[in-house]
Amino acid sequence: MSLTDATRAKISATVAQNYRAQVDESSHPLKRLRAKNFLTQADLAAMANLSVQTISILERGRSVSKSTVRRIEAALGEQLPC
Repeated sequence: MSLTDATRAKISATVAQNYRAQVDESSHPLKRLRAKNFLTQADLAAMANLSVQTISILERGRSVSKSTVRRIEAALGEQLPC
C-alpha cells in the first residue's frame, strides 16, 4: 500500500505538532531549538560531533565548555540564547 502525498503531509504535520507539544517555554533553550529543527539529542550530537550525554547534560542546565557550546551553535547554524 502506498501513501499519497497529501497523506504523507498530514502525517508529517501531526508528528511535528506532537513533537513540539513535548517542549514548552520552561524547557531549556537548546531543547526548544532542537524541537524547532525536529532534531533528537542523537541527531544534534552527531551533527556537532559530541556525545548524546553531552547534549543531555547541557539541556539539564549543567555547565559545558565554551568550545562545546560553539560546536553546537555551528551545527545548528545559530547562537544559543543561554
